[in-house]
Amino acid sequence: MSKKETILYVGNFSFPLGNAAGKRVYANGKILRELGYKVVFIGMDKEINSSETLKSTQNEYDGFTYYNFPYPNKNLDWLNYRTIFNKLIELLISEEIINDLDFIICYGSPRLSFFITKIINNLKKYNIKVVTDSVDWLTIKTNNFIFD
Repeated sequence: MSKKETILYVGNFSFPLGNAAGKRVYANGKILRELGYKVVFIGMDKEINSSETLKSTQNEYDGFTYYNFPYPNKNLDWLNYRTIFNKLIELLISEEIINDLDFIICYGSPRLSFFITKIINNLKKYNIKVVTDSVDWLTIKTNNFIFD
């Protein structure tokens, strides 16, 4: 088996410099690139329409390829991880990214754990490692029964 060399960084950030999270993962991507990895990002953009395919959002910045999901508008949208997951897998397979994928870094808060669990369970057969980059710690009481 040949050495895999691609890292996918996916999560609730606005790549490359749209918010603090986007700046953070961009800096991490530069470090990973220095270590010899190809890094692909999939973030979120408020300008993306939910009917767009992930492939149609492809762009490049500083030698990094990146894609964007539409930014969720409502709490219910944050829980719609199946649609997002299906679009993610469709892109990974159609662009053959999955063949070179060494691991996925899932960026975001613990509330994305359903999405992360789905990634872990479905990518085991490809021997892809999953790493979480959890940066948000919710307070004890959020006034939102779903997140509590």
